Amino acid sequence: MAEKNTAKPEAKTPDFVLPTEQTRQAPAEAAVKGSETGVIVPQSTAKKEMTSKEILIGSGIVVVAAILFFLCASTLKKNLVQGGRSHSSAVSASLSLFLFLLMLSILVVFGTIGALWTSIMFVAPVGLLVVGSLIFMIISFTGSR
Repeated sequence: MAEKNTAKPEAKTPDFVLPTEQTRQAPAEAAVKGSETGVIVPQSTAKKEMTSKEILIGSGIVVVAAILFFLCASTLKKNLVQGGRSHSSAVSASLSLFLFLLMLSILVVFGTIGALWTSIMFVAPVGLLVVGSLIFMIISFTGSR
């Protein structure tokens, strides 16, 4: 007869765990301990690190969006040239539109997936790139005919 394997498999940490009575009381106790000064500061619920799976999904979304934005930018360039704009002005306007949309999509996708809206180290540089490309786009659209 075959013997039954009575060894327990290695315990893995599940991704989702139902809260127990101890975990329900822990935030309340932490709030009481922090209320000595009269100010209750909630702990951050933002993730500390993005997983490689989240980065891969976000990168895929941004690449698909970049392809769509490139098609929009080339259509804009074609329409501007047919409308009487110079070729260089149409190219710079379409490139600035592409950069603006790409930087905005990076800000939105990774800000949402990684919960990075509260991280100044993420929002500030990408936000500055978005504003810079927006200014460049406005200058390019009002360029020479």
